[in-house]
Amino acid sequence: MEQSLPDVDIIIVNYNGIGYIEACLDSLFRTDYPSFTVIMVDNGSSDGSVELVRTKYPGVRLILNGANLGFGRANTAGIEAGKAEFRALLNNDTIVDKGWLSPLVDAMLADKSVASACSKLLFMNNRRIVNGVGGGMNFLGYGFDIGIYERDDGSLDGTSEVFFPCAAACLLRRSAFDDVGGFDRKFFMYHEDVDLGWRFWLRGYRVKCVSVSVVYHAFGGTSLRTGSMEFRNRLGLRHAMRSLIKNYEAKTLLKVLPLFVSLGIRTTVKKRDLVFLRCLLWNLASLPDTLRERRRIQKRRTVTDKALSSLIWQQIHLPVNYPDYEVATLKSYTTGGNRKNNVSIADNRWKNLGYGWHGAETYFGDGHTKYRWTKKEAVVFLWNKYGNGSVALEALALAGSLKKKTKDTDIG
Repeated sequence: MEQSLPDVDIIIVNYNGIGYIEACLDSLFRTDYPSFTVIMVDNGSSDGSVELVRTKYPGVRLILNGANLGFGRANTAGIEAGKAEFRALLNNDTIVDKGWLSPLVDAMLADKSVASACSKLLFMNNRRIVNGVGGGMNFLGYGFDIGIYERDDGSLDGTSEVFFPCAAACLLRRSAFDDVGGFDRKFFMYHEDVDLGWRFWLRGYRVKCVSVSVVYHAFGGTSLRTGSMEFRNRLGLRHAMRSLIKNYEAKTLLKVLPLFVSLGIRTTVKKRDLVFLRCLLWNLASLPDTLRERRRIQKRRTVTDKALSSLIWQQIHLPVNYPDYEVATLKSYTTGGNRKNNVSIADNRWKNLGYGWHGAETYFGDGHTKYRWTKKEAVVFLWNKYGNGSVALEALALAGSLKKKTKDTDIG
């Protein structure tokens, strides 16, 4: 007799997600998995998104926090409210492929040591480009999305072990989640999934990315509306430091923590930026609790730092580059304060150029010429300044210069 598939509770945390939640739920209810329950945990939204869900999606179970409790605590409330062994976490700024859930469940059923399985994330506004195939971390505690900004050409497909499951779209085993203590309740938002994945591995569990499970992600669609990049970096940095103190063996921590602090102080002095000092103050205030958590984690760990070293990037600089993806369309370019007929390849302002460009660098040959590398594809906006029906594009390449004529007077 064929075994029936287990129930899944799907938890969506919402905070003023009126622009995304409808598309998310519409796609979710087209999922071809036979048995799931949707729980939306709202963090005190004031934009009408709760009323929309209550009216249009009566099958969604609502948990109203009344205030913004942050990402981890809100997800924990949803996890604790559910009844299934498998809990899926899904961002409200995602759209799921109809077959996204079954492969995640299959991966968990096939191997009971797998604590979490995550989806392949593609950018919602450019579905040929990878947002992430699971998460990685370098030895200083900085998390990153594996494969971000790479073309979705099949090279990243398959099932692979990853350091942490991206919480934008992943499946958790409830018993494993409880076993490691769940999300760190001191983290308001950012780095929760990195820290959770680390503790999964320390406890002897495994984490996988299953690329046949596909989810499209707006990447900061709601979080960057409520907090700046400075806010995001500040929280990420302070949480990374707490995670280092909790999770490394003593001998590793004594090597890593001084470097983490020295780099932070150097950045503070160089950029006259107080972000790292705030990180230090927060961690000093939290130190008694951090040390209690450290004792608990170290007592129960079953895997050494050395055994995990192959999953942790052993370089200071992360193995990913971040081009100016924020500019994806002509509209976003022009509304970002850019002027037509005045595009500078050396301009590092936010929202300069289009998708696919790295930040401007100084040419090593003469020490002053500015240039930009691109990924496998890039977008630049051009206009027909002289009205003659053609646009000339000059691009400096390692092999020389290139001139190309094009009839496209908007985008070339």
